[in-house]
Amino acid sequence: MGGRITEVFCERRTYDKQYHTHSHPYAQLILPIEGTLHYRTPIHDLSLDSRHLFFLPPNFDHTFCATDRNEFLVSDIPLFVLPDIGSADIEQHLPLAGWLILLYLGLFPTAASYALLGAGLKKATATSSSIVVLVEPLVATLLAVGFVGERLTVAGWVGAALLLASLVVLTVSAKRISQPAEKLCK
Repeated sequence: MGGRITEVFCERRTYDKQYHTHSHPYAQLILPIEGTLHYRTPIHDLSLDSRHLFFLPPNFDHTFCATDRNEFLVSDIPLFVLPDIGSADIEQHLPLAGWLILLYLGLFPTAASYALLGAGLKKATATSSSIVVLVEPLVATLLAVGFVGERLTVAGWVGAALLLASLVVLTVSAKRISQPAEKLCK
């Protein structure tokens, strides 16, 4: 497929042992099923096999050939589907495990956590919600210090202490305010 396309097109393809060089006005996402495809671009010289997923931006010159029996799932992606990525300066080559990690990070820690936060905010009071939202950066900072070895400056530690003190005051105030209301209801 060499011309402009108007929809995402996906098919199984095989490649021969001859080198082919071209570019096309659409992007491609290539998932090797069997065999190896050798790719040469101005930036990389790659051997794609079943451990990789490859994104080729539009209008990017590339040379390719296969040396063994092969089969690939190739998606041709028109420009209107892609964000504005400019010219052919964004080539992404990650092992399949890397793409799966990105997918996991997008779905679980990001999308699922926001969905759970939204569900919790519907059931919580405004005070409780603000405490939860304010504690998030503090927990992230402490996890970075504890697990990643991040180093905080004095200003960072002072900020963390101020945030923690504010959360304690907010929590104690919320408990004092809610106690008389609970006594009235009994």
